[in-house]
Amino acid sequence: MDSDQLLFGPWSPIFKGDWTGHPIEILENPEKMVLTVLNFDGEQYVLLNKFLIAEGYVEKLIEEMPGKNSFIFKILPSKKLKIISLSSEIKKAGKDINEKIRDLKAELEKRKELLTSISARYSVNIRELKESPEAAELLFSEPVLSLATLTLKRTEKKGKLGLLGIKSNGQLLYVDRASMRSVALIGELEKMRKCLQVLIENSFLDNLSPMIIDKSDYFERMVSANQSFDSAVFPLSPMGFPIERIKIGDIGISFAVLTAKRLKALLRVKESKSFDIISDIMEKEGDFATLEDLENKIMEINDESQRFHAYRAARWISLIERLYGDLFKKRLEMPPERQITIIDPGNYRKEIVELFLLSLLQESMENRAVFVSNQNFLKTAALREDIIDNIEKTSSCFVFEDEIDIPKRMSEKVTMSIKYVSNNDFAVKDRKKGKFRIRLRDTLSA
Repeated sequence: MDSDQLLFGPWSPIFKGDWTGHPIEILENPEKMVLTVLNFDGEQYVLLNKFLIAEGYVEKLIEEMPGKNSFIFKILPSKKLKIISLSSEIKKAGKDINEKIRDLKAELEKRKELLTSISARYSVNIRELKESPEAAELLFSEPVLSLATLTLKRTEKKGKLGLLGIKSNGQLLYVDRASMRSVALIGELEKMRKCLQVLIENSFLDNLSPMIIDKSDYFERMVSANQSFDSAVFPLSPMGFPIERIKIGDIGISFAVLTAKRLKALLRVKESKSFDIISDIMEKEGDFATLEDLENKIMEINDESQRFHAYRAARWISLIERLYGDLFKKRLEMPPERQITIIDPGNYRKEIVELFLLSLLQESMENRAVFVSNQNFLKTAALREDIIDNIEKTSSCFVFEDEIDIPKRMSEKVTMSIKYVSNNDFAVKDRKKGKFRIRLRDTLSA
């Protein structure tokens, strides 16, 4: 590995050696961030740590913080030093290690913002490690301290158990990641928002990065802890979560999902000679980089018998390009992991939101979960089946007003359904565990 080519450098080596039988290298940069590069089974993995100096009662603050965090306490001759280490998820480097480093840094910056925002509640002052050369020298001159902050255990595919509520017999009901693979919430949206919030929290605590497609500002409250959480009933601690609100265009729609069939659904046209031209060109020419490329190809048609239909087809593509061209991208710009991302669908037509959802599901989503609060984003027949074909690629949750609204093929894939009964009571049907009536747990966030 050539450290001179890595982003946010220059990187200086702190430690190079062996970790449980695998080569490992630890480096620091001028920002006093630590990059760990681990070779495991022929693959390269990266981990990033950000260090902060804390003054005050840090222990309680650390307990309330989501994500992986470590706390270093060192007594110096002149003072006691407290250092918080924010640790990213460990990621496979893949072909572009710098892309992963950029994503991990963005993740840690979000975590730092959250930590800083809530630290005042605990009378804790937070500042960067780079502001104290003395503390930085202590940390990096003792490699064992750097190693102590690492969390290199590989992600357990099974996931953690999430507390859902309390059953009628008084026992707590926990569900695992397998049960959460494909969830259907049944009831009016306003009555299901709290349940949706609980599932989003459980997803985050299971080291997934939830993304929810929702137009309201309801879930923005999750940045703050629930001050009325009943810890006597539910063995958890209230907390706030890192939240970011973005728009569909911030991520984009993969141009690869725009097949002729889906383009036809977006145009809302019936069979015609004009659309046949579009379909034939897309089938013969294969992938296009942009809508403009497709339009230009249509305009190359010189056959007089097809000129009228070619111009008409080109106008259709031009209209789509003018309205939505900035949404379509070669590569999705995914938000950082280890945060809750609220995606505002805006006023786009449902076909655009459905194409966006399909594009998300076809992306590499192993460490993410998708929540959809509006059943109308499964209404277009030409797109609905494609979405259903892809929902098992990641953890997903959809809200439906009634059981009859769940598409038949989708109901066959549902691993757990949760139906509103009354007040805080819900009926849970888990494909593995059976049926339960529960009182939904309190939300950890506000």
